[in-house]
Amino acid sequence: MTSKKVKVEADDDEDRRMDAKSGSDESSEEENDEAYEGDEGITVDFEGRNPIDPDLDGIKQLLGQLFVKAHIDLTELAGVIVAQNYVGSVLKQAYNDADDDEEDEDTDMGDPCQVVFGVTTVINLANKQELASVRQLKKMIFEKADKYATELVLQQFREALESGTKTTALLLNERFINIPAAVCVPMCENLLSEMDRARSKGMPYTFDYYLMFVKYYQQAAAGDKPAEVIYTNDEEEYFIKDACASFDYSVQKETTTALAGHWQKKDEELQPFRKVLLIEASKLPGIVATIKNLRKTNPQESGRGGCGYLPCELVLVADLAATLNQTDRFDAFCVLDDASVPASLARGIESQKQFDAAIATEVCCFGAQLEKDTVRVVYSAVGELSDFDDVRRYAEAAACAVRRALKAGAKHPVLLLPRATQRFANAPLVALLGALHELYVPLQLREDVPSKSHRLQRIGVYHPEGAQLGAELVRTVQTLEAGRFVARDIGGGDPERMAPPRVAEYVLGAFGSGGGAVKVSVVDDPRVFERDYPLFQAVNRAAGTVERHRGRIIFLEYKPPNPARKTVVLVGKGVTYDTGGADIKAGGVMAGMSRDKCGAAAVAGFMKVVEQRRPADVHAIGVLCMVRNSVGEECYVSDEMLTSRAGVRVRVGNTDAEGRMAMADALCQMKERVLKEGLPDPHLYTIATLTGHAVLAVGNSAIVMDNGPARAVEHGLQLQRAGEAVGDPFEISVLRREDFTFHKGKCYGEDVLQANNLPSSRTPRGHQGPAAFLMLATGLDQCGLTSAHPIKYSHLDIAGSAGDVPDTPTGSPILALAQAHLGF
Repeated sequence: MTSKKVKVEADDDEDRRMDAKSGSDESSEEENDEAYEGDEGITVDFEGRNPIDPDLDGIKQLLGQLFVKAHIDLTELAGVIVAQNYVGSVLKQAYNDADDDEEDEDTDMGDPCQVVFGVTTVINLANKQELASVRQLKKMIFEKADKYATELVLQQFREALESGTKTTALLLNERFINIPAAVCVPMCENLLSEMDRARSKGMPYTFDYYLMFVKYYQQAAAGDKPAEVIYTNDEEEYFIKDACASFDYSVQKETTTALAGHWQKKDEELQPFRKVLLIEASKLPGIVATIKNLRKTNPQESGRGGCGYLPCELVLVADLAATLNQTDRFDAFCVLDDASVPASLARGIESQKQFDAAIATEVCCFGAQLEKDTVRVVYSAVGELSDFDDVRRYAEAAACAVRRALKAGAKHPVLLLPRATQRFANAPLVALLGALHELYVPLQLREDVPSKSHRLQRIGVYHPEGAQLGAELVRTVQTLEAGRFVARDIGGGDPERMAPPRVAEYVLGAFGSGGGAVKVSVVDDPRVFERDYPLFQAVNRAAGTVERHRGRIIFLEYKPPNPARKTVVLVGKGVTYDTGGADIKAGGVMAGMSRDKCGAAAVAGFMKVVEQRRPADVHAIGVLCMVRNSVGEECYVSDEMLTSRAGVRVRVGNTDAEGRMAMADALCQMKERVLKEGLPDPHLYTIATLTGHAVLAVGNSAIVMDNGPARAVEHGLQLQRAGEAVGDPFEISVLRREDFTFHKGKCYGEDVLQANNLPSSRTPRGHQGPAAFLMLATGLDQCGLTSAHPIKYSHLDIAGSAGDVPDTPTGSPILALAQAHLGF
């Protein structure tokens, strides 16, 4: 194996190794009493090497950290790792000539170049099942799972480890606590490469699942301070995110070792735990790519705290009756309708109804007496629904329930999902999404105040129609919420945190810098803007004089594994702050203009759903047009004559109509690509925000406007139905000839008038006009029903549905688009 060298800086506050006694085959941990002093950093070169016989004791010591006092033959397990030295690496200090001249003061560790600081490898459990250590490992897993896992999770582990139809490997990513996470990526990348080579030679390294143990500590909640989870290897939160099944167990009784640190008497004790993961083997390359790029481009994203793109961990509750008696695990039960309640709890609710009639119309919190315990119940009734109500009632009820549970002091509530009805088949899905929306914590708060990065660490989820449906629902919600999470982060960031360059950094981190299923590319060269995106560059001119505000056009693309059945192209308005430009927003109406990027945020969110969903036959492309509409000596002004990418001469009428300018050239580029490459069944979209007329016209719904080809297939109606099903409503507006006449050039030499000099809210058909302009400025008006190359195009306006300051961004229209194009 070629050594993988990684230069890392290890701080002295982490320079205390977890020593494990290796005098027997049962692992143990021993506390290091050396005190930490100082903040001095040291630079150390590490490299990955093939494991060799002298490494056996060091590997065994590391296994001892992981399997604390477990009845597992660690000598045998370490021997397996050494024997398969063509796959896997041990981490050692790189040899340096200067080492010969320095006296090693750490006599316990000996030659530092021979010490095993970490190990990354896999062990095929299927073809090693005759070994005592493997049998002992499986026995331990099922003993713990029987006690701590749900029945559904237990079944998943049995299928992976005992059915004989699946091949599962033990994935080890273990190192001393003082070794930084930077070493994980090259070690894992090397492991992936070695497994590829082994498979090419016919060796048994093709797996269905990886089994992984994660070490973490939990600090109990104290006062206003929530419970906190600390991962020993902090990158492992991303393995947790992609696990298909997991359970936790405490090792408090087996170890006396505390996490390294400088503790005070007032500090709450850290309780050590292990989380056992089952990960689909196909997801490992994506996990490694995500960690790599988060470390490189967006390290602050590790502040998601182990929940991935979720505000908290979702724990499936299979047996509610049993859970009601586990008040040490869950401390509140949020009820939305009586149909999902077991008899033991129903009696307490009925008693409360007799006591307090307001329970039917207001959120109530009360104690319900069961046979042995009194449990906290939060009752947030959906209530009777009129002909004009929609499924959003379930999201609102769930959000109110979670909000009330938090006020009551609950730390680990259970949400009892409502039953699906004939009218509202997605009621359970929408309810859980509503609860997660309520629990979202803004990106900047997570970054600036990590102790407040979660309002809850976990929430239990009970599906009244069975654990299997519950598990499927949780997987769907994790996919959808990942997209909404990304959209909220981008859309809700302030004008500096989400200035165009930092949006690009965030997107590169979220999508693994193009190393995963969704490829990322960023255009940031002003010369390219001037040549290929002249209308965008006009808006960017003033902001371009300030480096941290310079525009970016971000391309995201997913190509399916099978021949594409259709192509979905989304172009999003990403105005990170809209001053109005030279036509400045006066009279105090500029506040809230940081939300003018929610169109681009929704595009990123939809592409995140695509990345999670990985449709077999849908080709998806997203374009984020990120620009700040600044005012200054370089700003574009009304009366300027510009030529678009399509060769259309555009006269500027109002610099506050910058969104259509920012998107037009990218939309034109996508039209060109569709025609040149012959992409199958293409549908182009633009997504705009903060159009005042749209809010006046439809309130808090989104609007869809179709061109001729899209209208001919009833796209607007289909999108409206999709949104209605998942609580992301759309209204349909029709484009008329008047909209195109309005934007036709008014004098010789101009083809198109960009806008009048009034705000949209004072302009007749003020939200339809931008769609007409975008078609005229890009040549899409020549791709209608009677053209040789008809292209479906729809303009979406989410001014009312995206969420205005101070509300949390909603992520609209991700749910509707996902339902329409990906199906759930």
